[in-house]
Amino acid sequence: MKRLTSTPSRKPLRTFTTFVVTILIITFMGQSARGYDDDTHFWLTYYLARRVGFDSNQALQIASADISVDYDKQTWPVLPLSLHMQDQRRMFHAFPSTKKGKTCRDEARKQIGKPKNYNWQGEERKQLEDRVYLCLKPLIDEEQNARWDEAIRIGNPGIFLHFYQDRFAHRGFETRLGHLRAGHIPDFLSSDVPKAYEMVQGTIGKLRDFMAVYFRDKPLPPEPRWEEIKPVVDSFVQANDAKIQLESIYASWDWDSTMVLSRLVYDEESDPQPERRPSDLLRLLSKLNTLPFPNSYKAYQLVDQIYPGEVKKVWMYELKKDGRPAKDAQATPYWYSSKDAKLSAAGPAEPRMFRLVP
Repeated sequence: MKRLTSTPSRKPLRTFTTFVVTILIITFMGQSARGYDDDTHFWLTYYLARRVGFDSNQALQIASADISVDYDKQTWPVLPLSLHMQDQRRMFHAFPSTKKGKTCRDEARKQIGKPKNYNWQGEERKQLEDRVYLCLKPLIDEEQNARWDEAIRIGNPGIFLHFYQDRFAHRGFETRLGHLRAGHIPDFLSSDVPKAYEMVQGTIGKLRDFMAVYFRDKPLPPEPRWEEIKPVVDSFVQANDAKIQLESIYASWDWDSTMVLSRLVYDEESDPQPERRPSDLLRLLSKLNTLPFPNSYKAYQLVDQIYPGEVKKVWMYELKKDGRPAKDAQATPYWYSSKDAKLSAAGPAEPRMFRLVP
């Protein structure tokens, strides 16, 4: 009789390797959960609020609440400093649940009739992503409606707008790792200009909706003409050109093993072999981490040309875990230490009005 010998399973080792790599990824690329950046969440939002009809102080309150979501530790999407990261990303950054995303992908694969390990490319991949998005959309809409109801209660649409704007930038990504597979590229308006136009037009509509509900005793100003808004949006796009389109850097992922199945490309740098090992993935992440962030100082210069001297400080509100303003609406002033993308604290926190006064 042939003697049976036991062979140690490689599954625990593979699982441990995956876990270690995932922790390294999260630590290394924590910022890659952000969608759009300060140029959008503050400066473009401020400009749009002014064009809709809010005064300079109200526009500052709205834009400050919007940008605060990315900076306050109770709502920002960054790890490993937060223990409730996936809840934060779902509630404030329009990322659908990774668990639900997996269910939706499995259902979409069955509908299309392809195996789980199928190498999705081109039109077939778009078909899969569209089906997954339709499956996830009711959950995103539910979160958006909750943020809207809260905006009316707290008297400031900024946190709602952050969610609304992020749902454009974050389409196709989920809570576990944010838009890690695309690096910083989704932060740029220029990475998908038609999507940016749609986001801007939607933001105008949401600002007007808030004004109509919250300032219901006042007449609603005329809607700004898109023909006048679009050139300014184009200036925002041109000021921070990612030099790459989002669609050209998408990579397929096997989320269960953290393996990249197709390499990302940047600056037309070709790479014939796909990423398949954790070491390859870390090397790829190192490359992604060298990509630039949008320079929000350039966005400030655009707004300052239109509304000279109106904004001299960017305020970061202190928020609670549920996104409500902290007691007395404490806020810290930020400004640019140099003509680059970085905002720096410019003074101690102080009470700052959060609720708009009708």
